[in-house]
Amino acid sequence: MIFSPNLVKAFENSINGKIPENNKFTLSENLIQLSKKLSSSSDICEKKGILYLLCSEFNKTAEYIPKNVKDQTPLFKMFLYVEKNFAKECNLQNLANEMGYDYSYLSRLFKKMVGMSFNTYVNHYRLSNACYLMENTNNSILYCAIESGYSSLRNFNRNFKKHFFVTPTEYRQNIIF
Repeated sequence: MIFSPNLVKAFENSINGKIPENNKFTLSENLIQLSKKLSSSSDICEKKGILYLLCSEFNKTAEYIPKNVKDQTPLFKMFLYVEKNFAKECNLQNLANEMGYDYSYLSRLFKKMVGMSFNTYVNHYRLSNACYLMENTNNSILYCAIESGYSSLRNFNRNFKKHFFVTPTEYRQNIIF
């Protein structure tokens, strides 16, 4: 559930300067039923009342960290995740589970903030790493592809040519040392 903090101003003020480490929590069946009754035509007092109940439930188990710490922002955590995991299985679902955020929310946030999908970013990151390896080592193209997170040379070649308009072999031949 996503809503403006302005709807629960007292709650927002009580956690000012802090963000939760994990956004997941379990709702009671009562709160689930109350939440389902909400609609755009619901009275504002009813909306706020239910949102405050949700915030209260969340607050019972939430642990907070300082908000002003740069590396605690979701986007920074996403970039850090890619940096650490690009060479292995690096997908948004695993990241969402690790961060405790909803997959759809992270997908929209990433696209809005970066201007490309998470998968496109990971692919660019992998290609960039492969280029670095091809330029700075004598390792085989297959090795560079695998070290950059590609499990298939065919997939690597196809992505590389699509992005750079040359094959990895042609790219490596044109490197000026």
